[in-house]
Amino acid sequence: MTANGSATRRFANSARKPGWTPPAGALTRLGIYDHPDRDPRGRVISVAYHLALPRRAALQAGDDARDAAWHSLNALHTADLAFDHAHILHDAGLT
Repeated sequence: MTANGSATRRFANSARKPGWTPPAGALTRLGIYDHPDRDPRGRVISVAYHLALPRRAALQAGDDARDAAWHSLNALHTADLAFDHAHILHDAGLT
């Protein structure tokens, strides 16, 4: 499976919509974040995506998260984000 396919599958699973595919052009790869010290727990490499949706999809917490929810970017406090996630949002033009 490709990285784009994995990102699509991950969102579809989180939204409880197995087999869902994004509209053409809706999924954009933002970048690869691989600094060796970006996570104090060990070596972690992230591939970040931006997915443009026409409306909010219903989310439901799954096996890897206690909660799943949409949040307003205006209410986001980047200082409270883990690791380099504020940098990723900045690269996406979202902060």
